[in-house]
Amino acid sequence: MVNISKADYTKAHIIFDFVWKLFNECEYYSSVLGVEKIKELLLKDSMQAFLISKKKHNIGVLTLVESESIYSNGKFVIVNELYLLPEYRTEKIIKLLLDTIKKIAIQKKWHRIELTIPDVFKDVMDYFRTGGYEEFGVRIRLAL
Repeated sequence: MVNISKADYTKAHIIFDFVWKLFNECEYYSSVLGVEKIKELLLKDSMQAFLISKKKHNIGVLTLVESESIYSNGKFVIVNELYLLPEYRTEKIIKLLLDTIKKIAIQKKWHRIELTIPDVFKDVMDYFRTGGYEEFGVRIRLAL
């Protein structure tokens, strides 16, 4: 059985390990990434993190941040990091994650769920489409 549990700052090192794997798989490298930064974000409630486990073995991570906009009619959630070890990327587990994100969004009264899927994970787009997600635009960024 897969379990999704909220993580606090004491789990920052585990979150770091999964985010590092995600960044490596996407060939994205950040100079600001570190356990202390993750602790800081969790302590000031800027980010919520969830560990995904199966049989008490951690298999992934999910991080969420709240934002607000006119186009979303108020508050919405951004899924910043979502990572599963490759051997656990099944339709059943991805559906469970999407359902969990949706439940949290409804509880928090968020009007929308947004996430960016890097090109290396385009093969999972079908899972999101069947869950009612739609593609919109391209996200761009500028590091400062």
